[in-house]
Amino acid sequence: MKYNKHIVLLTPGFAMNEDDTTCIPTLQAYVESFSSIHPEIKLSIITFQYPFFYKHYKWKSVDIYSCGGKNRKLPFKLITWKRVFGYFKKIDKNCKVDFIHSFWLFDCALIGNRLAKKAGLPHTITLMGQDAKPRNKYLRWIDLSKCTTVCLSENHKAIFEKTSGISTSKIIPWGINPADFHFDKNQSREIDIIGVGSFIELKNYILFIKTIEELKHSKEDIQVLLIGGGVQHEMLQHEIIKSGLRDNIMIMGQLPRQEVLKWMGKSKILLHTSVYESQGYVFFEAMQLGLKIVSFNIGSAKASDNWFVTSNKNEMKEALLRFLSASTEIKIEQPPLISETVQEYYKLLSI
Repeated sequence: MKYNKHIVLLTPGFAMNEDDTTCIPTLQAYVESFSSIHPEIKLSIITFQYPFFYKHYKWKSVDIYSCGGKNRKLPFKLITWKRVFGYFKKIDKNCKVDFIHSFWLFDCALIGNRLAKKAGLPHTITLMGQDAKPRNKYLRWIDLSKCTTVCLSENHKAIFEKTSGISTSKIIPWGINPADFHFDKNQSREIDIIGVGSFIELKNYILFIKTIEELKHSKEDIQVLLIGGGVQHEMLQHEIIKSGLRDNIMIMGQLPRQEVLKWMGKSKILLHTSVYESQGYVFFEAMQLGLKIVSFNIGSAKASDNWFVTSNKNEMKEALLRFLSASTEIKIEQPPLISETVQEYYKLLSI
């Protein structure tokens, strides 16, 4: 097939096959939607770290070039970078590259800038998370004046601009794909509160558990579900037992995305205690499934009838109590769609 344009995406990881739904689901949704809406544009993806093998494969007809970096540090990281340059040369030879799009302002953006400068190509960098924070060492090595930067929310943009001293070119959130959701307004919602996310310090799940411990004084039979995976799993399980919440909080490990969405659809409230998010994709998933939301002012947080944006633990507790005692009527607030994300990038890339 003859393509009008060719975009190379650089990312730390991508799904190793079509069953791998937990590896950066936002990027999977974007690639699938972009390919569907704009079949005249070729996408090629180079992954730096994951999958942990070094080979070229197909994902839903898209060419994926895995460098198998396995998150190794220097000097082994140099091998990964060499593989990226080799893949790019091969890709460009087979089908001339017109744009480079890097994800995360880390080594993908660094190498993307080098490739763009050498080939004389436009380069877009999408910041995806904590890469907007001051401790990002790659900031000093990348000339951001030579590329376009994208953040995921107003909060994300403000943090990055304070960190870098430059104005972000654009805010483009990751939208959802309605086809991923099977919403049933008559679905029983036996889970009062759900938490979804990696079991890491940033997500602040100790506060989550302490908040449920206090709520139990008002609602003794409160039913709570925690879904995720990470280094704090055992510690959180111990904290649940220590807090006397064994009969109230069920904790699960990492699940396939469709299983997570199924459990969210059985829940009333998403409690998100994280102290930082670039966007918080789970917020949009919760909106699409009709959940109430309680969070701090992070990522795409936006106060509404269905969303309490709080500033401390007491406000969080009061917001939860108000939602738990309010009407159980399900109200959907339509989040941005992934098709809108695609069109924003399409315009941004000047295609």
